Amino acid sequence: MNKEDAKKQIAERLELASRLDDPLTGNQKAALVRSLQATVDAIEVEHKPVVLPQKVGEYVEDVKNDALGDLHMFLDIDWDIHGAAEASEYRKRERLNAALNMIDAYRYGWTPEREKRFLLPMTVASDGTVTLYAFLDIDSDWNANWTDDDKAAVYNQYTVTQACIDSAPAWVKAIKPVEVRHD
Repeated sequence: MNKEDAKKQIAERLELASRLDDPLTGNQKAALVRSLQATVDAIEVEHKPVVLPQKVGEYVEDVKNDALGDLHMFLDIDWDIHGAAEASEYRKRERLNAALNMIDAYRYGWTPEREKRFLLPMTVASDGTVTLYAFLDIDSDWNANWTDDDKAAVYNQYTVTQACIDSAPAWVKAIKPVEVRHD
Protein backbone atom coordinates (compact mmCIF):
# COMPACT_ATOMS: atom_id res chain seq x y z
CA MET A 1 0.00 0.00 0.00
CA ASN A 2 1.34 3.44 -0.83
CA LYS A 3 0.91 6.67 1.14
CA GLU A 4 -2.07 7.88 -0.90
CA ASP A 5 -3.97 4.60 -0.37
CA ALA A 6 -3.24 4.79 3.36
CA LYS A 7 -4.44 8.40 3.59
CA LYS A 8 -7.64 7.44 1.80
CA GLN A 9 -8.30 4.48 4.12
CA ILE A 10 -7.62 6.56 7.23
CA ALA A 11 -9.91 9.35 6.02
CA GLU A 12 -12.70 6.82 5.30
CA ARG A 13 -12.40 5.26 8.75
CA LEU A 14 -12.37 8.61 10.54
CA GLU A 15 -15.35 9.79 8.47
CA LEU A 16 -17.23 6.62 9.38
CA ALA A 17 -16.43 7.10 13.07
CA SER A 18 -17.55 10.74 12.98
CA ARG A 19 -20.96 9.80 11.51
CA LEU A 20 -21.87 7.60 14.48
CA ASP A 21 -24.70 8.95 16.61
CA ASP A 22 -23.13 7.82 19.86
CA PRO A 23 -19.59 8.75 20.80
CA LEU A 24 -17.06 5.94 20.56
CA THR A 25 -16.55 3.85 23.67
CA GLY A 26 -13.08 3.20 25.01
CA ASN A 27 -12.92 -0.19 23.27
CA GLN A 28 -14.18 1.30 19.98
CA LYS A 29 -11.57 4.06 20.15
CA ALA A 30 -8.84 1.51 20.85
CA ALA A 31 -10.04 -0.62 17.91
CA LEU A 32 -10.03 2.43 15.64
CA VAL A 33 -6.50 3.38 16.72
CA ARG A 34 -5.28 -0.20 16.13
CA SER A 35 -6.93 -0.17 12.71
CA LEU A 36 -5.25 3.13 11.80
CA GLN A 37 -1.88 1.91 13.08
CA ALA A 38 -2.21 -1.24 10.96
CA THR A 39 -2.92 0.94 7.93
CA VAL A 40 0.17 3.04 8.60
CA ASP A 41 2.28 -0.10 9.15
CA ALA A 42 1.14 -1.43 5.76
CA ILE A 43 2.64 1.54 3.91
CA GLU A 44 5.51 0.43 1.71
CA VAL A 45 8.06 3.12 1.07
CA GLU A 46 8.54 3.72 -2.64
CA HIS A 47 12.20 4.04 -3.56
CA LYS A 48 12.96 5.63 -6.88
CA PRO A 49 16.30 5.54 -8.65
CA VAL A 50 18.55 8.47 -7.78
CA VAL A 51 19.51 10.93 -10.52
CA LEU A 52 23.32 11.22 -10.67
CA PRO A 53 25.91 12.46 -13.15
CA GLN A 54 26.84 9.61 -15.51
CA LYS A 55 30.41 9.20 -14.20
CA VAL A 56 29.25 9.20 -10.57
CA GLY A 57 26.59 6.57 -11.31
CA GLU A 58 29.16 4.42 -13.10
CA TYR A 59 31.42 4.70 -10.07
CA VAL A 60 28.56 3.60 -7.79
CA GLU A 61 28.06 0.58 -10.07
CA ASP A 62 31.80 -0.22 -9.94
CA VAL A 63 31.77 -0.17 -6.15
CA LYS A 64 28.58 -2.24 -6.07
CA ASN A 65 29.98 -4.84 -8.46
CA ASP A 66 33.36 -5.02 -6.72
CA ALA A 67 33.67 -8.26 -4.74
CA LEU A 68 34.92 -6.25 -1.77
CA GLY A 69 32.58 -3.31 -2.39
CA ASP A 70 31.00 -2.46 0.91
CA LEU A 71 28.73 0.48 1.54
CA HIS A 72 31.26 1.94 3.98
CA MET A 73 33.58 2.55 1.03
CA PHE A 74 31.47 5.60 0.15
CA LEU A 75 32.45 7.21 3.42
CA ASP A 76 36.01 6.01 4.03
CA ILE A 77 38.03 5.76 0.83
CA ASP A 78 40.27 8.30 -0.84
CA TRP A 79 38.15 8.88 -3.92
CA ASP A 80 40.77 10.22 -6.33
CA ILE A 81 43.28 7.44 -5.68
CA HIS A 82 40.61 4.94 -6.69
CA GLY A 83 39.98 6.68 -10.03
CA ALA A 84 36.77 8.39 -9.01
CA ALA A 85 37.55 12.07 -9.51
CA GLU A 86 34.00 12.80 -10.67
CA ALA A 87 32.54 11.07 -7.62
CA SER A 88 34.93 13.02 -5.42
CA GLU A 89 33.87 16.33 -6.95
CA TYR A 90 30.20 15.32 -6.69
CA ARG A 91 30.66 14.42 -3.03
CA LYS A 92 32.24 17.80 -2.25
CA ARG A 93 29.13 19.71 -3.41
CA GLU A 94 27.04 19.18 -0.32
CA ARG A 95 28.93 16.56 1.58
CA LEU A 96 26.06 14.92 3.47
CA ASN A 97 23.42 15.07 0.72
CA ALA A 98 25.82 13.85 -1.96
CA ALA A 99 26.96 10.92 0.21
CA LEU A 100 23.35 10.01 0.99
CA ASN A 101 22.44 10.22 -2.70
CA MET A 102 25.29 7.86 -3.56
CA ILE A 103 24.23 5.45 -0.82
CA ASP A 104 20.62 5.55 -2.08
CA ALA A 105 21.89 4.95 -5.62
CA TYR A 106 23.83 1.96 -4.31
CA ARG A 107 20.65 0.59 -2.70
CA TYR A 108 17.90 1.58 -5.15
CA GLY A 109 19.63 2.19 -8.46
CA TRP A 110 20.32 5.36 -10.39
CA THR A 111 19.53 7.12 -13.63
CA PRO A 112 21.87 9.52 -15.39
CA GLU A 113 21.09 13.20 -15.14
CA ARG A 114 20.71 15.03 -18.39
CA GLU A 115 24.02 16.51 -19.36
CA LYS A 116 24.00 20.23 -20.06
CA ARG A 117 24.35 21.03 -23.74
CA PHE A 118 25.54 24.25 -25.32
CA LEU A 119 25.46 26.07 -28.61
CA LEU A 120 28.51 28.03 -29.70
CA PRO A 121 27.27 30.99 -31.77
CA MET A 122 30.18 32.78 -33.43
CA THR A 123 28.72 35.63 -35.47
CA VAL A 124 25.32 36.99 -36.37
CA ALA A 125 24.55 38.29 -39.85
CA SER A 126 23.86 42.03 -40.06
CA ASP A 127 20.15 41.39 -40.58
CA GLY A 128 20.09 39.02 -37.56
CA THR A 129 18.64 36.13 -39.53
CA VAL A 130 21.61 33.77 -39.79
CA THR A 131 24.22 32.73 -37.24
CA LEU A 132 27.51 30.87 -37.61
CA TYR A 133 27.85 28.08 -35.03
CA ALA A 134 30.89 26.04 -34.02
CA PHE A 135 30.18 22.34 -33.48
CA LEU A 136 31.68 18.85 -33.56
CA ASP A 137 30.98 17.12 -36.85
CA ILE A 138 30.35 13.42 -37.40
CA ASP A 139 34.11 12.76 -37.49
CA SER A 140 34.56 14.55 -34.13
CA ASP A 141 36.35 17.46 -35.82
CA TRP A 142 35.52 21.04 -34.92
CA ASN A 143 33.63 22.77 -37.70
CA ALA A 144 31.36 25.77 -38.24
CA ASN A 145 28.18 26.26 -40.23
CA TRP A 146 25.50 28.88 -40.78
CA THR A 147 21.93 28.31 -39.73
CA ASP A 148 18.79 30.39 -39.19
CA ASP A 149 18.56 30.39 -35.39
CA ASP A 150 19.22 28.47 -32.17
CA LYS A 151 16.25 26.17 -32.79
CA ALA A 152 17.65 25.15 -36.19
CA ALA A 153 21.11 24.70 -34.66
CA VAL A 154 19.70 22.32 -32.04
CA TYR A 155 17.78 20.46 -34.77
CA ASN A 156 21.01 20.16 -36.80
CA GLN A 157 22.75 18.76 -33.71
CA TYR A 158 25.22 21.61 -33.29
CA THR A 159 25.06 21.25 -29.49
CA VAL A 160 28.10 20.21 -27.48
CA THR A 161 28.80 19.29 -23.85
CA GLN A 162 31.02 21.16 -21.41
CA ALA A 163 33.54 18.32 -21.65
CA CYS A 164 33.73 18.88 -25.42
CA ILE A 165 34.32 22.60 -24.87
CA ASP A 166 36.98 21.92 -22.23
CA SER A 167 38.96 19.73 -24.63
CA ALA A 168 38.42 22.01 -27.65
CA PRO A 169 41.03 24.15 -29.40
CA ALA A 170 41.54 27.75 -28.25
CA TRP A 171 39.37 29.26 -31.01
CA VAL A 172 36.40 27.26 -29.74
CA LYS A 173 37.07 28.04 -26.06
CA ALA A 174 37.00 31.74 -26.96
CA ILE A 175 33.30 31.47 -27.95
CA LYS A 176 30.75 32.26 -25.25
CA PRO A 177 28.57 29.13 -24.90
CA VAL A 178 24.78 29.40 -24.74
CA GLU A 179 23.08 26.72 -22.66
CA VAL A 180 20.29 24.82 -24.42
CA ARG A 181 17.21 24.09 -22.35
CA HIS A 182 15.88 20.51 -22.34
CA ASP A 183 12.24 21.32 -23.10
